[in-house]
Amino acid sequence: MRDDNATVSSPEPVAEDQQGTEPDQSGVGNDEDAPAVSHGSEGSDDTDDSSLRSAEKLDQKVEEDKVVVDQNLIGKWVPQISSKKVGMEADGQVWDEDTIYEEHQELANEYGASQVLLLKSEDYASYRQPGYYVTVIDSSYDDPDDALQWCRFYSLDADHCYAKQINTTGGPDGTTRLQE
Repeated sequence: MRDDNATVSSPEPVAEDQQGTEPDQSGVGNDEDAPAVSHGSEGSDDTDDSSLRSAEKLDQKVEEDKVVVDQNLIGKWVPQISSKKVGMEADGQVWDEDTIYEEHQELANEYGASQVLLLKSEDYASYRQPGYYVTVIDSSYDDPDDALQWCRFYSLDADHCYAKQINTTGGPDGTTRLQE
């Protein structure tokens, strides 16, 4: 996960075979349990319209990037720099479509729009939990250490970047490598 300083934060360390994109899920309910977030006044549809637009933008970006991910990244290791789920509490806020989209745009501005890809966790076997918007870097490697070198080059520590292998089959075990 990333905070406003373009960093991925994890509530606590997780073993490699359980890391995936998912943070520690204690205290985070499923979508039905997620607290409602209201930014507007009663009777205002502005927040709903804004969230809908952001949800559409997120889905559009996922679809656009899926072509690149599926053609270039399957079976490869990439730096993963963010994962967020609607309703998730992290970095002092409850994440919704607006804040997830804003964060993704900030990452694209920081690392280059053509290098920052958005995917949905349920589209790939590498992830244990569905419903996450995952931001990865379009730099593929055969070796996870090379993806971790990218993290170190950009001074992102273990809580802010790790290597993830993107797969459509085989499950999540062994698809995450953390920095030491």
